[in-house]
Amino acid sequence: MKRLGNWIWATVILLVGLQLGRAAGGRAADSISVKNVEAAAAKFSNATPKGITFANEKEIPWEQIVSVTIKCAIVIKAKNRPVMVLPAPVGITVSGTGPGASLVITGVPAPIQLTDLLTIEPKMPWMLQVSPKATLTSSTQTQRTYGGNLIFEVTRSPDGAAFQHQVTLLNLDANSSFTAKPGASPVHMHRYDGQFSERLYLLRRLYVAANAEGYHNSSLNLYLQQSYGGGVYGPVVDGDKSQLDFGVDMRYFAEHFYGAVPGVSFPGVLPREDYSITLGKIKGLPVVLGESARYMRPIQVDKAWQANGGINLSVPFTSTAKFTVSWFDDYLENAPNARKNYSTTTVGITLSLAGVR
Repeated sequence: MKRLGNWIWATVILLVGLQLGRAAGGRAADSISVKNVEAAAAKFSNATPKGITFANEKEIPWEQIVSVTIKCAIVIKAKNRPVMVLPAPVGITVSGTGPGASLVITGVPAPIQLTDLLTIEPKMPWMLQVSPKATLTSSTQTQRTYGGNLIFEVTRSPDGAAFQHQVTLLNLDANSSFTAKPGASPVHMHRYDGQFSERLYLLRRLYVAANAEGYHNSSLNLYLQQSYGGGVYGPVVDGDKSQLDFGVDMRYFAEHFYGAVPGVSFPGVLPREDYSITLGKIKGLPVVLGESARYMRPIQVDKAWQANGGINLSVPFTSTAKFTVSWFDDYLENAPNARKNYSTTTVGITLSLAGVR
């Protein structure tokens, strides 16, 4: 009966997550204000020095446009400027008329003259993000933490119909800490996390995913935790300044500990949420505060639940570089030691590169 109850509980959470995604639907339509007439378009296609085009529509000249809001990431190419990749949403306002007209674009420090514009496109097949980070504390003890994060993402058919839009994501994170106290042996701790995800979009923001993850944390005496499974994810709040996503995974877990502690394996449910809010802008670039949390409830196994989460603040220098401050905490109920949680705070620099077709 207890086993049946656990499966019912897991099924209910999965269905709730699916319904929340469906309720939110896809992303809001791109909007355009054309000479006092507000129109909505399903998809942004591209823009040139002459005008902007949406799917299944003719090109609209810039002189007829007041402003545009694009709800997808874009790539901007202009004369005498590096290629710029901006995250969604992006606001574009037309300033001036005639040969001297320019575009004021969210996230771009200076307006772009239409005569200098080459193209604006929603294409971004791949993205690489590297974030080295470190902390140093010295008082009655010395503590050093070094680490880094690498994210590689490949997007296929971002403007395609359902099941054509797919994303492959690899997220690798590493932290190594050293602590030394007078009269005591130094302590080394390591934490490594690798996540692989293959996403298949049903709507613009609603997708299903197959996931695999490997996790190591010497502080918790966890040699390796493997998990494999899949789930559904979608937006709950999708605003211009804030965004909240919710998802639920069904996974199979296998845990291996240091020493003579026996390993354990079990199925489990893994709900998660991710929230971000734009606090302001520096030279047109957003300052973003993000929060994420995950809770793993095991099925058929007692006292093996887990919870982890973190907070991240990013302050941009340029469109491709930003300063970050991050805090992360992980709790493992069946960790074979007295302290069952691990917490770390780091500062670093995030560099982003993107490839365009």
